[in-house]
Amino acid sequence: MDLILIRHGEPDINADDLTDPPLTPLGARHGIDPITDVRIAEWDYEYGTYVPAWAHDPMTREEATAKFNEMQGPEFHARVRAGFNDIIDHNPSKTVAVVCHGGVIRSVLQEILNAEGTSLSANHASITRVAANRRGTRSVISFNEHHWIPTS
Repeated sequence: MDLILIRHGEPDINADDLTDPPLTPLGARHGIDPITDVRIAEWDYEYGTYVPAWAHDPMTREEATAKFNEMQGPEFHARVRAGFNDIIDHNPSKTVAVVCHGGVIRSVLQEILNAEGTSLSANHASITRVAANRRGTRSVISFNEHHWIPTS
């Protein structure tokens, strides 16, 4: 099967309610009724609010990486991987588009690449393509495609 991982569009961080912030025009909806699976929700799902990276006190890159690795612990990765394994098992020989968060994409890629703790960052509204089968074989076809996003 082909998995197309689409990082959600750009969140409007100026919104009144950051529990689930609306998207800017770059991240607008396209009238598709999604199927929701909380197992592939972002690492901050359990916090009940969106936690943007800039919300933390200023810190070095190493400190930020350590903090995000702490928040994206084994429970998060197990939850994400269980969700994706079910998607793969229930959709053999199909192409499935999954709109998710950057941490979710990072978790999937870290498992495929055997690169736990590696800092991978997908742009908002980018696409990452993965080939997968029910036997557990996974391959990264592309990462962070975003040539359609305006650069201004």
